[in-house]
This record gives sequence, C-alpha cells and structure tokens, in this order.
Amino acid sequence: QTLAARLPGYMVPAALYEIGELPRTANGKLDRNALARFEASPESEAPWVEPSGEIEVLIARLFGDVLGLARVGADDDFFALGGHSLAAVRLIARLSEQLGRKVALAALFLSPTPRLLARLLTGDADGDPQRDASQRETANDELQALDGLFDALD
Repeated sequence: QTLAARLPGYMVPAALYEIGELPRTANGKLDRNALARFEASPESEAPWVEPSGEIEVLIARLFGDVLGLARVGADDDFFALGGHSLAAVRLIARLSEQLGRKVALAALFLSPTPRLLARLLTGDADGDPQRDASQRETANDELQALDGLFDALD
C-alpha cells in the first residue's frame, strides 16, 4: 500500500515474493528463468472474471496476444500482467486497426483493464449503454489531446 500511495498504478508491482536467496546458474550468475517461474499463490490471486461483450472480449484477446498470455480476464491490469510502454503502443495499434478508428494511447493508461478500456471506448463508463456517439467522440478527442502532450514531452 505504501507504493500505491506514492507511485502511479502502472508502476506498482502486481506481486511481491519473499525468497531465501536469489536463484543462481551453475556459473554463479542470476538465473532469470528461475525468477520468472515465481507465481502468486492461489489464495492471493483475485478471482478470474470472464470478459463479456464484443469489445471487452476483443481487448482481452489482444492483451493476451501482445503479452503472450493464453488467458486474460476482464479485470486483469495490462501493466500488472507485464505490459510496458512498447507493448502498450503495439496493443493500441492493433486495437485501432481492429476497431477501424484511432484509439489514444492515453486510454490504456487511464483504463488498463479490458473492462475499463471497453467502457471508455464505448462511452459506457457509468453503465449507461445509450450514451450517444458525440460524447464518445468528445472523450476520444480529449484522449488524443493527452496523447499530444505525451508526444510533446518526448
């Protein structure tokens, strides 16, 4: 919780592991493959929620494709699953292609789960499926402007 209070959500580790000592290879170097095998214990994992709706299912599938995961739930955080800025750019490019419209990169940082991103993209953030297209366009325009700010910082 201390990290969550000081860091943006995408920088907070998804899990912390206490290990006796770092695994080493035969020649004494850090064994990165052994470290990669650590998994959260079942009692500490949040329950997996199946994605629902066409857009949410598409986003979950693309998360999995980009991150090399077989299964992504509706509430799985892109960055907690191992996503980083380059993977985010790939994801947004593929999502934009699939939807036939430009999706702002900032959308993923604001809504890093399939459920939240789907709601943002469909304008259903408050559960109102009748939200009109002009509101969605306004939100997308604002995200595009935020993307422009990110570009200006580079």
